[in-house]
Amino acid sequence: MAGHGGDIYRRAMDLGISPEEIIDFSSNINLLGPPESLKGILNGSFGLIKNYPDPEYSELRKSLAHFNRTEPLNIIPGNGATELIHLVPRALKPARALIVAPTFSEYAKALSQAGTESEHFMLREEDNFRIDIDSLIREMDRGYRFMIICNPNNPTGNFIGLPEIERIAARARELDITVMVDESFIEFMDNWRESTSALLAEKYPNLIVLRSMTKFFAIPGLRLGYLISHDRGMIKKIISMKEPWTVNIFADLSAGLLLNEANYIKESVLALNREREILCSELGRIKGIKFFHPEANFILIKILTGMTSAALKEKLLGHRILIRDASNFRYLDSSFVRIAVRRRDDNMALVAAMGKCLG
Repeated sequence: MAGHGGDIYRRAMDLGISPEEIIDFSSNINLLGPPESLKGILNGSFGLIKNYPDPEYSELRKSLAHFNRTEPLNIIPGNGATELIHLVPRALKPARALIVAPTFSEYAKALSQAGTESEHFMLREEDNFRIDIDSLIREMDRGYRFMIICNPNNPTGNFIGLPEIERIAARARELDITVMVDESFIEFMDNWRESTSALLAEKYPNLIVLRSMTKFFAIPGLRLGYLISHDRGMIKKIISMKEPWTVNIFADLSAGLLLNEANYIKESVLALNREREILCSELGRIKGIKFFHPEANFILIKILTGMTSAALKEKLLGHRILIRDASNFRYLDSSFVRIAVRRRDDNMALVAAMGKCLG
């Protein structure tokens, strides 16, 4: 899985230290960490390790459906959102796809492995990477059958509002295009329930909404994601290509608890808003960089001094801080890095180290 964030194990080995000694800004995980209550259910369910998970994931789908105010038959759970990113193209086999980029590299990889020809719609730095909806809709006329939009987008942090998503979904329906909207980071936003594309899924059965519990609930090692679609025929087709038992029994049992952690969910958003504002203010004091104000829990930064993203990453590793070199995102060059928003002490340590590294 080279080229993604969170590779603290190899970096710790290189430095001769334990992974716990690295402050990891490369992985976009909830700054609060997982809820403390999760320990209880994992410890208490250890005896179930001898059993297979429910192959239908009936209770898991009920929990996810209740949280999203939909029906269990509209839900497919997966081993993180990444399993579903690969599964959907493999099941639908679209001939030609469009990806809004720069964005998560697994989309292009998944489409390629499914034998799908893909092209990219470019988000421009001069527009602060905000999407031009009119241009995108014109591009959609060029014979695509599938489209992927990350919203909020990784790594730019921008969000496309519901009216704009509906314009895209409506035109896609006319053109027989399936649109997959990856909302892996949407729960970090205020009032996300009023902004999610899932509100349009019943009206537009050509819409697939993808979610990850990994990011918001800080469980990347547990792996849990899901998709929402009101096209039951498409749901059956995707399930027919799905391997059995890809969600382990601990992830299955944890979902109900996590989705009912109302105080944790509320505090997570409040903490992110608070720490992101302070971190952006501090980043604004560093000469030689510019950053793009995000609507998620990570920040895209451009280095203006001529130092490369790889060089800054290596210098910060000397401070036991790991950031994401963003140069391998399509349309970004070697001047871009991405950082997650973490707790205050970690954020201040990053700001101080980055100031030193940039001179």
